[in-house]
Amino acid sequence: MLEFREDIDETVSEVSVLMHRVADGLRQKRVDYKTNPQAGAALIAFRLGFEYFITSRDALMKDLVISGGACLRTGLENVIDLLYVYSNPGKYTEPYVLSMSKFDEVMRQAAVKDFSEVIKSRELKQANKWTGASIEDRLMASGDSLTTVYDLLSYFGHPNPGALNWTTSPGRLQGQLNLLKQSNCMNAFVLMAMVQNFSDSDEVSFEEINLLAQKIGFSFEFDEHGNLQL
Repeated sequence: MLEFREDIDETVSEVSVLMHRVADGLRQKRVDYKTNPQAGAALIAFRLGFEYFITSRDALMKDLVISGGACLRTGLENVIDLLYVYSNPGKYTEPYVLSMSKFDEVMRQAAVKDFSEVIKSRELKQANKWTGASIEDRLMASGDSLTTVYDLLSYFGHPNPGALNWTTSPGRLQGQLNLLKQSNCMNAFVLMAMVQNFSDSDEVSFEEINLLAQKIGFSFEFDEHGNLQL
């Protein structure tokens, strides 16, 4: 489990710098996701994760533990999806990338239909679905290290009275904020490492990422098959 880190705000600032560096670099590159799904999957997940990271960071800086935790849970699920995709890249990277155009197609078709017809058909339900695997199945690809974190964040990811336990006590609130900030950094580390490993992004080195990750007691490496070991 994560421990209380007195210098977590400093670490968050350092992680933010790295995340912005990667994001700024990716904006200047034109990547055809469809012709290069191997790299495209990591870049898509990073762009999603960048927003989750920034939104969670800003909410937690304002002591908004519930909204920050809810966004953080979504960010963690994004990381879990990415790890699942690369657990079998030959099978999952292409459908993951193509889910973008499939979602666009469904939305265009729904836009010209009568609203009542769309409601009855529920065709917009999970329109961007790219796998039939449950979250439990996808969690298995991430290993035990993320499972407990995901379960704890579920208190914030859904309307849950138990989440209020962390807002009514100043001591509990500060402790939970500290752990959530560490979790947000952990998501960022995985995203940056995956982008660095599966694309030609060179804005941040793996050594930079791992060195900073060690500040919160987190480390990882890639095995001979390119799988991230947490």
